Amino acid sequence: GAANGTVPIIRLYGVNETGNSVAVFIHGFTAYGYFALPRGYELEGSNDNLGKIRSILDDNLRAKLGSQFNKGNSNNGEQVLACLGVQSVTNKQSIMGYDASHNKFLKVYVAMPGMISKLKSIMEEGINLPGIMNANGQEVRESMIFQPFECNVPYVLRYMIDKDVTGASWLSLPKGTYQLRKTESEKGTHCQVRYLYFIL
Repeated sequence: GAANGTVPIIRLYGVNETGNSVAVFIHGFTAYGYFALPRGYELEGSNDNLGKIRSILDDNLRAKLGSQFNKGNSNNGEQVLACLGVQSVTNKQSIMGYDASHNKFLKVYVAMPGMISKLKSIMEEGINLPGIMNANGQEVRESMIFQPFECNVPYVLRYMIDKDVTGASWLSLPKGTYQLRKTESEKGTHCQVRYLYFIL
């Protein structure tokens, strides 16, 4: 997740084994979406190239968000990012229409869940990204459309799916991954026990 600037927080409520009401504030789960490479195209998936793609998407996302996103620096002087990371994914395929034509994806992580819809429109409008190769092995230098997948999954539901959380289930917080919120200013709820949980 984002290390600075505004970050998303998931709140889970329940009771512990002794019947005390509990609130867990979860930090560090990053919103993301998948974007398919067109059929027959390849991606140069080096860290250097993925870093260039992240930078381009960050610039486009900032432009799309405009004043909705803080373009300045965080309190510690570091630049606040909109696009946090890009991965090349080849071990998934689309089941839409039972057609496996899409099996190469960009997995793009963003700072806030609300940015997914903006990123989706950027990718659907067409964008020129480095390291995309056609069937002849030549780099594509014009804008391409990247079909979005799983971009309409709500953020909290995405967390529950990825972490295998079901309704009315028991959750455990591994030792060393959480802090107890103790001061009145930190509490933020009337629950008897309040934890701040970090995704590691």
